[in-house]
Amino acid sequence: MKSSRTRTWNETFACACLVAAVILSAAGHAAEVKAAADDWPQFMGPNRDGIAAKSPKLLDAWPKEGPKLVWKSDELPFGPTCGVGTPIVAGGKVYTFAQIALPLDGIKPFNAEFLSHWGFAADLPDDLNKKIEAAIGDKKRAACKTKEDVEAYCKEFLATFDSAQTQKFGDAIRARIQLAGGGFGAGDLAWMGSLRDKEIKSRQDFMNLFVDRFHHNIYHGGQAGYIIQHADAVYKDQKWADSLICLDAASGKKLWSKELPGVKKSWGVEFGCSGVPAVVKDRLYFAGSGGVYCLDLSKKGELVWQGKGTASHTSPLVADGVVYACPGELAAFDAATGKELWRQAKVTHDSESPVLWKKNGKTYVLCSSSAPRYYFNLWCVDAGNGNVLWQAPSAGEHSSLTLLGDTLIMRGNGGVTAFHLTPQKPEQLWTSKVGGDYGGSPIIYQDHVYLCGQAYTPNLLTVLDLKTGEPTLKVTAKGGACSTGLVADGKIVFVSESGYKTGRLIMFKTTPDKYEEVGQLPNQDLVASTSPAFADGKVYVRMPTAIACYDLTAPAK
Repeated sequence: MKSSRTRTWNETFACACLVAAVILSAAGHAAEVKAAADDWPQFMGPNRDGIAAKSPKLLDAWPKEGPKLVWKSDELPFGPTCGVGTPIVAGGKVYTFAQIALPLDGIKPFNAEFLSHWGFAADLPDDLNKKIEAAIGDKKRAACKTKEDVEAYCKEFLATFDSAQTQKFGDAIRARIQLAGGGFGAGDLAWMGSLRDKEIKSRQDFMNLFVDRFHHNIYHGGQAGYIIQHADAVYKDQKWADSLICLDAASGKKLWSKELPGVKKSWGVEFGCSGVPAVVKDRLYFAGSGGVYCLDLSKKGELVWQGKGTASHTSPLVADGVVYACPGELAAFDAATGKELWRQAKVTHDSESPVLWKKNGKTYVLCSSSAPRYYFNLWCVDAGNGNVLWQAPSAGEHSSLTLLGDTLIMRGNGGVTAFHLTPQKPEQLWTSKVGGDYGGSPIIYQDHVYLCGQAYTPNLLTVLDLKTGEPTLKVTAKGGACSTGLVADGKIVFVSESGYKTGRLIMFKTTPDKYEEVGQLPNQDLVASTSPAFADGKVYVRMPTAIACYDLTAPAK
C-alpha cells in the first residue's frame, strides 16, 4: 500500500486514491465558525482558505536544527490504518480524529495455517533457501502458464533434493514455488515466523505490521488477497470505534477522548476515515465511519447527535446553523438538533468535502462527486433544499475545491482547471497540465495558485498565475506526495514526504517566481498526508503515533 511514497505510509492517500478529504471555502464566504483570531478551528483555518490573516511575525530563516519543538504528545491510537486526519486548534485545545479497532484477546493471526500458506519452514537451511529463491526466479518458472506447468516444475525441482529433505520441506518448497512473485522471500518469511503464535489484539495492529514492513506496496502485490482474507477470518468479531481526542494546546497533554461505535472500512485498501473536525463555540462536528457526529465540548465530548452517513473522509462545513458534509452522499443537518434537512443522492463521494458559494444573496453548495473510470463531476446545489442547479465534468479528485469569489480551482485527473461560476453553469477559464494531481489542495494567494507536492513525482512546488493558468514557478527537487499547506506571515508551511514514515516540515516565502526557502526540518517522523494546523505562531503536525507542536515565531526585538 502506500503510506504516503515508496509507496509510503505518508502516501496512504495518494496510492489508495485517497488524500485526506478536504474542505475549502471562498474567502469572504467562510463558514461561520466563531473562534479566536489565532485559532485554527476547522480544516484550512478560520476562513477555510488556508490563510492565517493575523499571524505573528515568523522566522525569516530557520536555525540548522529547525524550529523549536514545544511538545510531542504521548502515544496516541494512530497507525497506517487509523486514518490521517488533520488536527485542529480551538479554545486552547487540540482536537484530532482517528478510527480505531477495539482490542480482542487471544487472537494469534500468525498461526500454522497462515505461515504454511506462504511456505514457512522454521529450520530450513540457508543453502536450501538460496536454492529455492533461485528456482523461483528461474526462466523456466516464469514460462509456466498453467497450474499443471507449475506442478511439473515443482516436481522436477523437488527431484533435486534427497528424500529426507523432500519429506521434511516438500510442502513448504512447493508452496513457495507455486506462489512465486505472489509470495515472500526468505527474510520476510523469517520475520513472519518470529511472530508465530504472538497475540495481536486487533486487525488494525495486524495489518499495520505489514504496512510498516512493506509500506503500502503490500496492497498492490499478489499477497494482499490472502492476507486480507485471513484477517477477515481471524478478526471476524472485531469491533471498531470513531475516536475524538482532545489535547491541551500548551503542553500536548491528553485531556480526554470520546469513542463512538464505528464500522469496518469498506475500502479495499486498509486505511481509516480521515475527515477533519470543525468547532463552533462549544460544539464539535466530525464525520467518521458511523456517520456525522456532534459533540458537546463543555461535557468532555458527550454525544449531542449523530447523523446518517457511511464511512468517509469528508470534513463537515458549518454555516448559518447548518452542517454540510458528504458522508457517502451530500447532505445537510441542523447544527443544533442533527435533523436531516436534505440529502442529494446524485452527489456521491467518500473523499470530498463541500464548499459554500454565495452569489446575489443566494447560497449554493459545491461538491465534486465520483463518476465511472476515475472521472469526477462538479455539482452545484441549492444550500436551502439540496436541489441540483447544474453539474459538469470536473478535474476534481481527492484534493479539494478552492474558491475565491466566483473563481473555482480544481486539481485532479492529471491537471489543474479554473472555472468562472454562475448560477446557470461553470465556464472554464483555463486548464493546465502543470501541477498534476495527488498533491495538496490548491491555495490561492495574491493572484497566484500554489500547488504543494505531487505524488510519484519529484515536484515539490508549482505556482500558476490565477488569471491565465501559466506557470510562474516549478520546483522539482525532492518532491512527492504531501499535505495541503497554509499561509502565515507571507510564507507557506507544509509537510512533504521524504520517505516511508518520514516527512519534512518546510516553510518558504510566497514569491511566485522564485523559490525562497525559509527552512526545513528534514527526515522527521511526520505524516505527509496530514495537513498542518496553525495557531498563534505555532504549527501542529501529525506523527505516526503522536502530535507535535513547533514554534515558528520570530524572537521579539
